Amino acid sequence: MAKATSTKIHCEYFNWRVFQRGGVFYADGRTNEPSVGKHSLATKDRHEAIERLHLLDRQKAVENGLAEPIKRNPTNLEGALAIHEGWQLYFERCEMPEIAGGTTEGTLKRYRAVRDKHIKYCQSIRAANWLQVDKKHTLKYGTHLAGLECEYADRTLSLEMNTVCAVVKWLVEEEHLPTTSLFQLKLQKIDSTDAYCYRREEVTAMRELCNGKPELKWLQNVITALATTGLRISELASLRWSDFDLDSRTLQLTDERHSAKRKRRGNARTTKGKRGRVIPLNPSLEETLAGMTNRTARTAFRGPRGGVLKPDTVRNILIREVITPLVERFPTPEEEIGFVDGRLHSFRHYFVSECFRQGASEGQIMEWVGHKDSQMVRRYRHLRQDDSKRAMDQLQFFEDNESNGPDCPDQ
Repeated sequence: MAKATSTKIHCEYFNWRVFQRGGVFYADGRTNEPSVGKHSLATKDRHEAIERLHLLDRQKAVENGLAEPIKRNPTNLEGALAIHEGWQLYFERCEMPEIAGGTTEGTLKRYRAVRDKHIKYCQSIRAANWLQVDKKHTLKYGTHLAGLECEYADRTLSLEMNTVCAVVKWLVEEEHLPTTSLFQLKLQKIDSTDAYCYRREEVTAMRELCNGKPELKWLQNVITALATTGLRISELASLRWSDFDLDSRTLQLTDERHSAKRKRRGNARTTKGKRGRVIPLNPSLEETLAGMTNRTARTAFRGPRGGVLKPDTVRNILIREVITPLVERFPTPEEEIGFVDGRLHSFRHYFVSECFRQGASEGQIMEWVGHKDSQMVRRYRHLRQDDSKRAMDQLQFFEDNESNGPDCPDQ
């Protein structure tokens, strides 16, 4: 593999080392005094990268008091904030430490996908700056995405449009745009989900299949844990033996984003809700934990060869070695969502649904899965037809001794 090369470029205020990683250009200005950090230029085009480097150079000069900010004329499109420049400013804010208002790496990853699609769309319609990004523009952007062959889900479309709206709002707050640029989107709230929820017989069959193959014993442990805790696969992969209190029969999932010691060790865990939670251990999980003998590994649940549990690896093996062999046993009607569509997150839906079915309160379930909003928990709940029938059979609409009324005369 060829060694990555870099180019030294002297801009108006700072010296930069420009290099590519994964095809994307980066600018490293940490050798300056003061250091101006390392930044993605968010493009694979060298000409565009150089243009953005000069914008970055002036931005850092303004931040360090070496240059006066450019006063933009809100009514002059030529002097308005360029699309890629606005996104770059927004990402500078997102890449700050979380304590200062930055976001997690997972959120950044989602924002990068939105940014790339939005910049590409703006180029296609020749929208050069953020003064052209208004409510009408954003709705047309959503319509454009909905018409693509990849068929984005409504939830994705909502995320895309709301993110663009949020960027505009932040740019106005930071005085990069005039207040007249503000707008609000009234998008339909999406409460439903098309994610598949496993049935009990399907989860049982998956565990039995893994149990019959020694090489899949690790996957049986993962399935059992996901189905009895409602954990996300990333949360399960981060579990350490110290998270389990076998005496009190609980699992304590802590958010460690503010732990200096964990950060130094490089294993600080973050949870989606930014708060920890305590989950009681189900007897089935206790039995599984008792059979897991490697208590010295860095994490409790291990991968197929005893290494680190990687979510993508788990997902691929689940589909190939478990779901595919069981598809004929649990057929999916044509054009319906069924067992063949089940994935790792389906175990979270299964956990919530089974907890509801078997009498756990909504408050308990919210605590176990880490949701503050009961509406989010209800989204995971999947009512079965047999549950509805059983409930209907138990309802009494009339007294047992009530007569059927007077006999009807013969016609």
